[in-house]
Amino acid sequence: MGDEISPLAKALKNTGHKNITYIGTAGAFPDKGYSVGDLVIPSHTRLDGESKKLRGTIMDIDGAKVGGTVDHVYSPFIETNEWLTESSSHSDFVEVEVSHLRKILNGQDDDLQAYLLISDVLNSEGETLASATGAKRRNSLNKLLYAMLDRDKVGIPQGVNTADNHIGILRSTIDKVLGNKANTLKYYVFSMLKDNKNVSEAEIQAVVDSVDNFSDNYFTKRITESSEVSGYVLRKLEEFGHMPKISIDKKFVDGKWHPKTDKIIINVHADTDAIVEQYKEVVADLEKEISKVSKFCEINFIRGPPSEEFVTIPKYVGLDSDFLVNLYSQSAFKQAGLDAQVTYNGNLKFNFLPTVNNSDVCVDDKFCHLSFFKPDQSTKDLLVDFDTHAKFKAQFDKDPVYIFNEYIKSANLQGNAKNYRYEVVVEKNATLEDGKLAEIVPDVDPEKGLLIKVRFTEEGYKNPLVILEEAMHVEQITRNGDFLKHPVFWAEAALNAKHGSMRSREFLARAEVDAMDKLTNMMRGYFQGSADEALSKIEQYANTRKEHASKIVNNLKKKVRSEKTVRNGLAKQWKELHKALEAQDLKLDDYISSGNRKKVAELIEAYMPWEQMEPTEIAAWQRWLKEIENPSDDFFVSFRGLGDDLVRESDDGGHFLMAKMLTKNQGSYTRRLRSLKTFFDKKISKKSGQYMPVEFQSLAAVFKGHSVEPLGSPFLSGSVLSVADSFASEFKGQNIAALKMSNNRSLLNLVSNYNELEEMIPLIVFPDEIISIEPAGDLEAIQDAVEEKIGRQLKPTELERIAVQSDDNEDFKVKAVLEWWNQINPDGITSANSTKTCKDVIKMFLSQQ
Repeated sequence: MGDEISPLAKALKNTGHKNITYIGTAGAFPDKGYSVGDLVIPSHTRLDGESKKLRGTIMDIDGAKVGGTVDHVYSPFIETNEWLTESSSHSDFVEVEVSHLRKILNGQDDDLQAYLLISDVLNSEGETLASATGAKRRNSLNKLLYAMLDRDKVGIPQGVNTADNHIGILRSTIDKVLGNKANTLKYYVFSMLKDNKNVSEAEIQAVVDSVDNFSDNYFTKRITESSEVSGYVLRKLEEFGHMPKISIDKKFVDGKWHPKTDKIIINVHADTDAIVEQYKEVVADLEKEISKVSKFCEINFIRGPPSEEFVTIPKYVGLDSDFLVNLYSQSAFKQAGLDAQVTYNGNLKFNFLPTVNNSDVCVDDKFCHLSFFKPDQSTKDLLVDFDTHAKFKAQFDKDPVYIFNEYIKSANLQGNAKNYRYEVVVEKNATLEDGKLAEIVPDVDPEKGLLIKVRFTEEGYKNPLVILEEAMHVEQITRNGDFLKHPVFWAEAALNAKHGSMRSREFLARAEVDAMDKLTNMMRGYFQGSADEALSKIEQYANTRKEHASKIVNNLKKKVRSEKTVRNGLAKQWKELHKALEAQDLKLDDYISSGNRKKVAELIEAYMPWEQMEPTEIAAWQRWLKEIENPSDDFFVSFRGLGDDLVRESDDGGHFLMAKMLTKNQGSYTRRLRSLKTFFDKKISKKSGQYMPVEFQSLAAVFKGHSVEPLGSPFLSGSVLSVADSFASEFKGQNIAALKMSNNRSLLNLVSNYNELEEMIPLIVFPDEIISIEPAGDLEAIQDAVEEKIGRQLKPTELERIAVQSDDNEDFKVKAVLEWWNQINPDGITSANSTKTCKDVIKMFLSQQ
């Protein structure tokens, strides 16, 4: 950890640089007198077990704490209570890079200075930068930056004047009328008048006279107190595993919130009344704090989506104590150049800066579902000739609803697949966000399985081209080999996009481009030669709509590149940890053999390629790791034909199994876990490419690739006894293993076409999960041996494929869908309850929701 700075330090030294200023964060040891937000300047660092002096000429910074020793930690897994006691005996704080710098910049004339912002106090609940106010953080940073600018004789950067425009003229007129009044009041007046042209001084004065005036201090006090209390409420919900959707009154975001007469309304949304009650129960102890801001801030817990009067904010944003200040100031800056600044003394101050208000981009950050996204003006102009069913029918002599219904009927005829069931359902009067007229979203139903929900607004369903575009999307999802290949992949991609993945959003946006080609081809197939003039207009519309979708794709590609940079950066931080783990005497197979589930789970977690995964795959593996460590008592019996499997003996005389990714590899079994980062590109994608999109790793593509060729896969598969028997030869002396699987330990492969009822088991079968290993061939003898050991009769659905797939057990497909959804749905997976090496990846996705 921290070793990535070494090449940079060497490059600086080799090119003759002598004066190095390092700025970073550090954790303070408890009872040392430090608190979060402090700026510290250490005099020493720990290197090779000794304290080494930092030879630098430090800057004189008001409020900074000079002196102390900074320790180095090479892995989060060594941060135990014993380590804390030992390290705090000789050091004051800890981080990961200063020692690397000191080791390389070790000359007598090397001037190395370290300035560290205390980000957390170790072993102290709530003492982190996330819980400290931004004012304190920025106060320390401002003082450091001002000192650097002064030292280097750079001076304070100045703003640049811009040409007058409508916004500039209105701003200057308001400034003339209000003079020295509060800048927040000026922005409030601006927000009330910004949509008007040629506003006179008299009109401005009339607005000022019609409302109570307020000072910047009054405004700031109310917004910061509201932000701190509501942010605390949201962090409390996260601690209990909730990360709900949050919406804010548009009046606040638009600058029309009046601190004396209005309330900041914050809605916390839930899918069910039961979850609403859970929210209320969690925050019941906070009523006293909430009541302190109740006159100007209202926090509601609501079932259902946000209404049109509210805007949704990214979930992770609400965890910041300053989130309301940031939300308000970002909007104010974009609209009028009002900037929220933290002064040298740490106070919040609002100033107008010269800006150009220029924004003409697609709203695509939240492009989460196949949808009739908000049409641009060019598209609207072309919709005029076809904006009712009657107009469409008059020109083509065919009812568009009939065409749409035929597509839905065709899709539902395919909905009863081998291992799962889906149904397309249509909603005609939905309320949708962001100007959408329709959308298609995944859901599950306890009787129908996977739902492909086609949701129209009332206006959208009345428009023939809207319903026909959604018909194209339904075909993309359900037609074998079409753009999205498979309903299961689409559902995963939609969940991934909803939960913050730019890759999945960009992929779904490309589906919008493809849908326009499909619409053109469909219309030609129906009407070419019979309504060519009207068809030409449709094609013009489709091309314009395609251009709009292509702009969204291009915007998202930029975000995908940025996301990739973050992903790659997150991957590098665990290299030293892997080296340390591989240097340990006991390896992965030793821990499996001894049944040490906790250590096995820790090793797998440390090597998981979280940064390559999408949210659904992360969610599944997070749940599997917990089940690996602490399996539930409920179990079913699965069977595996061992064929040429490597069967290892355990310490207690039993046996254990490992996936071929581990057994068909080289190096220690701990080191073989590195293949988790490479198996998809090297093995699986080549096998599943024609069946699933493989531009990026997905659980559906991994499962599909495994079903085609399991070599290199991180999964073992089990099934019913009759299927397992076909994978072990009696004549070759091969065996069948009976496996005791806890209910959330494996997952049925919904995307396999081989009718094997393939239960996917991640990486390992532990010794205590192997009930018995019996010779293949005599199924009755195997059944008798297993029943004797488990103390009950085996169920027909554990023995025979025909029993699972019989008419009496038809709901097994629905149960398989529900089980899959419960394991891959990212709801409830947060940075607070995720494993160590996964936390930063979760935070990345949360920040993009």
